[in-house]
Amino acid sequence: TITKTYGPLVALKDVTLKFAEKKIYGLFGRNGAGKTTLLDIISFRIFADHGSIACYGEDIAGNPRIIAENCCYMPEKHYFPERFSVKRLLSIGKIIFPNYREEYAEKLCRHFKLNIDQKYGLLSQGHQSVFRIVLGLAANAPITIFDEPVLGLDAVARDNFYGELVTEFSRNPRLFIIATHLIEESADLFNEVVIIREGRI
Repeated sequence: TITKTYGPLVALKDVTLKFAEKKIYGLFGRNGAGKTTLLDIISFRIFADHGSIACYGEDIAGNPRIIAENCCYMPEKHYFPERFSVKRLLSIGKIIFPNYREEYAEKLCRHFKLNIDQKYGLLSQGHQSVFRIVLGLAANAPITIFDEPVLGLDAVARDNFYGELVTEFSRNPRLFIIATHLIEESADLFNEVVIIREGRI
């Protein structure tokens, strides 16, 4: 059971969840509901005030490597070095993620028309989202988490992402957690959904 506060603000209150290994979960909630805080705790970016997170039966606070080696988290705001090109950032993915698939990343860049020679800081918001999608899918992590992955994307690009996600899951099933506020257009993707409201499930 997880609780997290920021001063007088209760971000998460008595949250208890269990995610299965090979499912696509939707995480729904309004802005400020606690979605990002929950994902930050699951991925060990921040600590809960009370409670613990287990990954494959091990407490991640006691064994941070278990989450580092098995989880790829693409948050809504990710501060990649702006001066680095897309190509260079993707090459770092090979170092960070043990199961990284370089050819798949190149294929996704072509599919989404992402210029690999462009500096990350010069990408539009939509293309920055595309980059996070490419890196997140190509990382091939057993636990893959996206927070608002389609920000800035037009309807065609969003459909391309949804289609690619389903295709990738069908050939390589693993745990996906997708936080989004675009409920109607994405609902058919998910095996299960988690709805969070004012810090409660």
